[in-house]
Amino acid sequence: MILRKFTIQVLAILFFGGISSVEAQITLTYKSHAPTEFTSVTKQRGQFMGFGEKGENITWDFSELNCSKAYTGDIVASGLTEKAALFPTANVSVLEGSKVFYHELTNEQFSYNGLVGSQSVIYFDEPIIKMKYPFAYGDSFESKFSGHGIYNSSINSNFKGEYSFEADAFGTLILPGNLIITNVLRVKQTRHTVEVTACSHTETTNEKYLWYSQHDRSPILAVTQTTVNSTGKKPKSTRATYYNDNPKSVTAIANIKKTITKLSTYPNPFTQNITLEFTLAEMANKISIAVYDIRGQEITRINHKPTVGLNHVIINSRENGIVSGIYYVQIATPNDAILTKIIKAD
Repeated sequence: MILRKFTIQVLAILFFGGISSVEAQITLTYKSHAPTEFTSVTKQRGQFMGFGEKGENITWDFSELNCSKAYTGDIVASGLTEKAALFPTANVSVLEGSKVFYHELTNEQFSYNGLVGSQSVIYFDEPIIKMKYPFAYGDSFESKFSGHGIYNSSINSNFKGEYSFEADAFGTLILPGNLIITNVLRVKQTRHTVEVTACSHTETTNEKYLWYSQHDRSPILAVTQTTVNSTGKKPKSTRATYYNDNPKSVTAIANIKKTITKLSTYPNPFTQNITLEFTLAEMANKISIAVYDIRGQEITRINHKPTVGLNHVIINSRENGIVSGIYYVQIATPNDAILTKIIKAD
């Protein structure tokens, strides 16, 4: 990744802006970074911009990531889920849309045990260890996994593979909105999977990089690249970037002038109409207001002619196809964007 103009700005902030660049390197521990129940993690999806360099005191500039979809995962106790009996050792689950991911969390490690979807179930006979505690720069581990699954309620599969984790870099991260986060640890993950069904043989290779900050339990940035080779099909590759647009560990904001401020919604939850109230500090040439469901799918876009100062937008659920459930409204200008949760009641 090529460092742009923010490199000089970051150095100026670190050395002259009152923020110490001499910090104890971040260590991921059970107490500081293990998932906790009854919390939610929202991430924005952006374009692939590369993985960046590895090593010490690196600056990664992802400030030009674009928002496309929002995804939310709700963390709950596995015992509260419908299919908990299928995974007797799991104690932490993540709900993402129609999928439930089952994990086992101990003081020493966090393991991935399986998945239940609308028409599929995946079991790990040898689970994937997703993190060991404590974990710091220079640490690494690798292992093998295996399991079986059922797809489309009828197709049986068996799979196995190997994976590795390495904390390969630390430094400073710049996110959209020019948010600067220092003392960030990057963890590299690789996974190779061979899956066999009665009619297919599939090999999947995944490379993922995760950036962790001191005060955010979940990664604040993830960049992933996956290649799939399946019998009788052309190889398929996907690349994506996901980031937390509201991290707790922001050190500074570099040369940013926020356009959108003071966003509120009412009533929330709502039954038919909900009002968005926000302030524009200056006139925006373009503004977009979009509503997404919890899977990140866009439901509707709202037309609005912005004015400087206080703005009001009324969203009618019936006119915009909004049924009961949880949604996210994103208001964006060329300079910044803001996201908020709304709930449509029965």
